[in-house]
Amino acid sequence: MHGQTPEKETRNRARYRSGATSREGRRAQTSSLSARLMTHVPFGLSVTNPDGTLEYVNPAFTALFGYDKADLPDRATWFEKAFPEPSERGRMERSYQEDAAASLETLSSRPRAMTIRRRDGQSLFCEVRVQVLPTGEHLVVYENITERSKLEAKRVNTGKMEAIGNLAGGIAHTVNNILMGIQGYTSLLLMRKSPDDPDYKRLKAIEEQVRAGSELTGRILTFSHSGMGELLPADLNEIVQKTSTIFCNTRRDINIHRKLQDNLSRVDADRGLIEKALIILYVKARQSMPKGGELLLESRNVRLGEEEAEAYGLQAGAYVLVTVTHGGRALDDVAAGKIFEPTLEAGGIGRGFDLTSAYGIVRSHGGVLTVGGEEGVGTSFRVYLPASRGTLPCEGGLPAGILEGTETVLLVDDEDVVLDVNREILESQGYAVITARNGKEALEIYGRHRSEIALVILDMVMPEMNGEETFGLLRRIDPEVKVILASGYSTNDQIRNLMRNGCCAFLQKPFGNMELMMKVREVLDGGRSSRH
Repeated sequence: MHGQTPEKETRNRARYRSGATSREGRRAQTSSLSARLMTHVPFGLSVTNPDGTLEYVNPAFTALFGYDKADLPDRATWFEKAFPEPSERGRMERSYQEDAAASLETLSSRPRAMTIRRRDGQSLFCEVRVQVLPTGEHLVVYENITERSKLEAKRVNTGKMEAIGNLAGGIAHTVNNILMGIQGYTSLLLMRKSPDDPDYKRLKAIEEQVRAGSELTGRILTFSHSGMGELLPADLNEIVQKTSTIFCNTRRDINIHRKLQDNLSRVDADRGLIEKALIILYVKARQSMPKGGELLLESRNVRLGEEEAEAYGLQAGAYVLVTVTHGGRALDDVAAGKIFEPTLEAGGIGRGFDLTSAYGIVRSHGGVLTVGGEEGVGTSFRVYLPASRGTLPCEGGLPAGILEGTETVLLVDDEDVVLDVNREILESQGYAVITARNGKEALEIYGRHRSEIALVILDMVMPEMNGEETFGLLRRIDPEVKVILASGYSTNDQIRNLMRNGCCAFLQKPFGNMELMMKVREVLDGGRSSRH
């Protein structure tokens, strides 16, 4: 074999040196790229030598935890700072070793969620991954998931609240059906009793207990769903008297004075929500008078003209004004402008039970809540609510002949006791009654007797086919069908939607015989409920 010529040998050596230089260049480029990646990734990175000394931490690690490499000579020091509790530190060390061993076999390790202490004492919730590199070094990746975990917790809490709301709604529906039976049979007995009968007062006491039970289920639903119940004509003087008496019993250092107008107009209201709004105003007044003081409550009928009503974003017309005035520090214009902003004051009554909540309640009733102050007098909250055209339910028996009828009514409810008691009430006033125990049966009966049935009273919550679905199918059979919805559990939005789509009225269970008969006569005589 011939030897290489000097020229060829020189060329080969040059080619070898060139290739080596190229490989070294590629290695240098790769190393440079890795360094840039480790510098700029958004995760905290640390590299530990096999002997436990800390080789490297990237800028994101320092930004995340507040430590740089000079602060952390080895892994043990880092663990002491990151996990002050010995038990947590031991758990982290075991997890570290397990994950390192796992990464050798699977080339990856599963993330572990851990709480890590920053240099400033703040705790972060992080996902931690450990990877053993081919060089034997340990690469640890830290991802801050604190905000993500908070959002996840909120989603979980929201799900829990929805579940609680659904449970509360189911319980309320069942309880209100039971109360409906008690209320109905009590009403039937009262129709046969005169006020001087020895049992009359006992029956009225039973009615009062039913009303208290109904208020309780209503408040549970308001808490769970923030829904507004049926708006019924209410006496604001009576509500002011009741709520202020309760408040006065809890704060003996507040002297309450009342100037309530006689013959005050009624307002259409959800009593529970209006009571809540007024109590919020009393509590806010108390907070402005920590050492006690005077609280003046006034009511009067007012009429707002076009200009004044427009300033409040209201329609001109008749209103009822309730004023709550306290003798605390008067608000200036700046403070008055910010007082309805959402707040969570230390030691206060908290979100959901503040002036923002009160303002929302009043606005949902078509009114407005304003505030103003005068030096030497104090601060006044003014609640404007539209005057109602309705009347309060009458006491005692039914007025003879006024609410009687001969029309045929279809009652639809899955509860036998509700069907039985309402059928008896309607029949006592001359109506012919057909009953159905579910939506499917109601559709079949209405299809056969459409020309005879003048009105359908339809339960909202039924198995298989609920009231909303049944109502829609009834409308397909007869677009002019007259329907009163009845329920012990429904949301205000759901009711309003059905009212917009042709439903004539709504009855909130448990309802008395007077409420039932007035609503039936109102719808049959051509009126539509304007309560919602």
